[in-house]
Amino acid sequence: MSVIAISRGSLIATQKLAAGLSANLGSRVITREDVVTAAERYRIDETGISKENIVGEHPPGFWDRYADARRHYLTCFKAALLECAAKEPIIYHGNLAHILLNEVPFVLRVRVNAPEENRVRMLMEERGLSREHALEEIKEKDRRRRRWTHFLYDAEVVDPIFFDLVLNMRRMTIEDAVELVTCEVKKEPFQRTERRSKDLRDLHLATMAEAYLMHFTSTYGLDFEVTADSATGEVTVRKSPAMEESTTLDNDIRAALGGSARPARAREASTAPTGISCGPSRGRPTEVEVGPGKEGLETGMRAAECGAGPSPPEGGSMHKLKSLAADSVERTLRKAERYRLLGEPCEAESICVDVLEADPANHEARVMLILSLTDQLRLDLSRVAEAKTLAAQLEEEYERCYYSGIVTERLAKAQLARGGPSSDDYANRSLREAMTWYEKAEAVRPPANDDAIVRWNTCVRALVRRGFTSPPDRSGGVPAMLE
Repeated sequence: MSVIAISRGSLIATQKLAAGLSANLGSRVITREDVVTAAERYRIDETGISKENIVGEHPPGFWDRYADARRHYLTCFKAALLECAAKEPIIYHGNLAHILLNEVPFVLRVRVNAPEENRVRMLMEERGLSREHALEEIKEKDRRRRRWTHFLYDAEVVDPIFFDLVLNMRRMTIEDAVELVTCEVKKEPFQRTERRSKDLRDLHLATMAEAYLMHFTSTYGLDFEVTADSATGEVTVRKSPAMEESTTLDNDIRAALGGSARPARAREASTAPTGISCGPSRGRPTEVEVGPGKEGLETGMRAAECGAGPSPPEGGSMHKLKSLAADSVERTLRKAERYRLLGEPCEAESICVDVLEADPANHEARVMLILSLTDQLRLDLSRVAEAKTLAAQLEEEYERCYYSGIVTERLAKAQLARGGPSSDDYANRSLREAMTWYEKAEAVRPPANDDAIVRWNTCVRALVRRGFTSPPDRSGGVPAMLE
C-alpha cells in the first residue's frame, strides 16, 4: 500500500519509471490531469489559476496580485491528491509532487534528473523530432515549469533535501531505476501502518476544510490553521488574535464547513501555529471546533454554492422579526429603491424581504430583490445563485428571460471588476449567456418594449471593448508538465 511521489526533471523518463513501478508493485499511476479532474468536486476551476497564461510573460508584481487564488488552487489540488492517496496505493508523477505530499509520513519522494543530451535523445526517439526542435521544446518546457513553480511557491523546490531518493539517469537505465525504487519503497519507513493511515485521513479532512473555507465568501483569504481528527470528525480552525473576538466569524466558519449550529468553543491554544503572528496582548490564537466531519463539509459546500449564510448559534438570543402592515407596503418599497440609489443594496434587500413577507405576490418587490442581489455581486459572487433562482420564478416568460439576462450580465461586470487570471474568460462566457437570454426575451417581448434589445447591444459593445471576439476555448487546459 505504498505511495510514491516522483518529481520529474525528465517527463519521458519519469513516465517510463512510473509504468515500470506500476508493473512491479500493482499501484495505480496518476498524473496531474487525473488530480485536476478529481479536484473539480472542490471547484478548482473557480480559483482562476488553471489557465496556461500564468506561465507567460508578465510585468513585475503580476503574480503577487493572486496570492489568495494561488492558495485556493493549491488547497483544492492537494485535497484531491490526498483523496487519491487515501483510497489506494498510487504512483503520482508531477513537478511538485514531493511538496504536495510532504506531510504524508509514508510517501517515498523521488527526483528524476536526466542530462539535457539524454532528454533530447529520448524526445527525438519518442516524437521523431529533429535534434534542434527537441532541444527547443525541452528548453521551453523547463522555462514554463520554472515559472509555474515560482508562481505557486515563490521558491526553488528542487533541492535534494526535499527528496528521499534522487536518480541521475546519466548512467542508469530505466530498469535500474525501477529496481532501485522498488527496493527502497518496501522498507519500513514507507509502509502504510494504521497510525500513518490515520495521519493521512486527518490531513485530507483538514485540507477539505481549508478548501471549503477558501470557497466561502466570508472566510475566503483569511489566515487560518486547520487541523482535523478523522476518527471523530472534529475540525479545529485556529484563528489569529486579531480575529478571536469575532462571533460572526465563528458562525461563518461553521457555515462554511457545514458544522452543527452550536456555540463556538474558543479557548487558548497551547502553542502558536506556524505562520500566524500572535498579538502582544492576547499572546496566543484561539480555536473554533466544528463537526461533524466529511458529511458536514459536504453540507457546507452546498450551502456555499447556494450563497447561504451562517446559522445562528443554538441557545443564543434571536429577536423575532416584526411584520409590516399591509397598508405600508407601497411606501416601504419606495425606501428600498432609495437605498439602491444610495449604494446600500443590503438594506434594499432586507426591505424587499420584509415586503414579500407581508405581500408574497408583490411583483415589484420580487424584481427589486433580484436587482438588490445583483448590486452585491462585486463583493459577494455567491448571491448570483439566489438571484438566478428568483428570476426563474417570475410569472411572465418575458420577465424570466429578461431578468435572467440582467443577472448574468451583472455577473460578468462583477467578474471583470474582481479581476484574476481567468476573469476575462468567465466574463466573456457570462456576457454571451446574457445575450442568449436577451434574445429569448426579445422574441416574446410586449409591444413597444425594446429593453432586451438595448441590453443585448450593451453586451455586444462590452465584448468589442474587451476584444472578446469569440467564446473562450477551455479544451486545452494546462500543459502536462505543470502542477
